[in-house]
Amino acid sequence: MNKSLKDRLVEFVQNPYDLMANFNLGLEYEKENQLASGLSHYLRAAEFGVDQDIYNKKNLISESLLRAAECLNKLGGRHFSTKSCIMHAISNQPNIAQSYLLLSKVYEQTREWNECNYVCNIGLAMMHNFSPLMYDNKTEDDISNEFLFQKAVSNYHIGRTQLAKKEFLELTEKKGVQSWIKDASIRSLKAIRPK
Repeated sequence: MNKSLKDRLVEFVQNPYDLMANFNLGLEYEKENQLASGLSHYLRAAEFGVDQDIYNKKNLISESLLRAAECLNKLGGRHFSTKSCIMHAISNQPNIAQSYLLLSKVYEQTREWNECNYVCNIGLAMMHNFSPLMYDNKTEDDISNEFLFQKAVSNYHIGRTQLAKKEFLELTEKKGVQSWIKDASIRSLKAIRPK
């Protein structure tokens, strides 16, 4: 067992109902790919955090639910439960843009393209008050670029081919866009037949 996990276990044993003790232990378990244990502690953090008087409580509860959704997603085949965790996170704190990005990715996996598209639009509207999450090192530009890519993909699948083509082209020309988005946009442009 690594030292960090051992330290987090000690914190948890000393205070098993603390939001941060559960969240931090969940994060360590997730890093070790012990996803069921990570999921369990993220859900404990969200549940027990409601009764605690700590700064930024609503954001931390939503972040715990988003991490739980990520664990479910990594386990695979649990789309309904994953969506449920994300929707609870949104219900708790609707202004976290990252919630909408994660939900758009689940809708992409389930091929619910209209839902993916409108969630991207809501998420992009939420970017005006972007604040980073504790566990996530993505910048505001990274999140925004991912939304734009998700939106282009969903536009293509709902029949807005010319708009999707324009959006993919803009992503290939945009400065600072992540390389995976640029590469995927180039592949998408090649796959779209000219009209």
